[in-house]
Amino acid sequence: MILDPCAIGLERTHPEEETRSRRSSRASYVLVAMAICVSLMSTAAGCRPGIGGRDSGGPGLAGLRAPVAPPPGETSGRPRGERPYDENVEVPPGDPAFPALGRYWVVDPDGLVGPRALEAADETLEALRADGLAETVIVVQRGVKRPADWSTHYGRWLMLGEREGPRMNNGLVFLIIPDARPEAGRVWYSVGRGLPRLTSSDLGPLIEEAASYANAGDLDGAVVSIARNIDDILRKVYGRGEQ
Repeated sequence: MILDPCAIGLERTHPEEETRSRRSSRASYVLVAMAICVSLMSTAAGCRPGIGGRDSGGPGLAGLRAPVAPPPGETSGRPRGERPYDENVEVPPGDPAFPALGRYWVVDPDGLVGPRALEAADETLEALRADGLAETVIVVQRGVKRPADWSTHYGRWLMLGEREGPRMNNGLVFLIIPDARPEAGRVWYSVGRGLPRLTSSDLGPLIEEAASYANAGDLDGAVVSIARNIDDILRKVYGRGEQ
């Protein structure tokens, strides 16, 4: 099953002294919905069979844009066959409201993650932002029933990602759903279009490890694991960042 992709363009202001303000003007931000559900009961990399990735085969990165012919009579500046961007930033029907981004890059509205884990993960994710590699949020949210849409719309709503430059649209959302059934997937992600070199081969092991913690009820371990591993992956794929 390949999940239908979603992407948009948003604008925002992003002054250096207010790097965590996400609710300003509309800007150029796009996210492709890429979700992976992982369970200790699953095979291979712990992913539900049938979810494919951008690297064609293997578990993981769902949401690859399929070529779509424009409707008859449509005129558009898009390349022929390219799917139009979906500008939806709304909470999916029946899902919990989006929590605001606060002091940390880890968003934990129910206080399920300990302060030491929050601070450790935040330090790592802030270094990724400061080095120009990615703006990454880990959100721990109960009650999400449509995680692919929820995580993608949430990233747009936060206006993650740089507005311009070589890392434009480099937002990245990891969603942990503590009360999801393990076989349905407790760890999901959505990757910005400014990070096209990330593949399921890169992210599959990260999700598998994080899911092993989440399925055991260790949310501190899941959060720290995601931060540590995405730091390693991004620096390996994209280099050490700005010097």
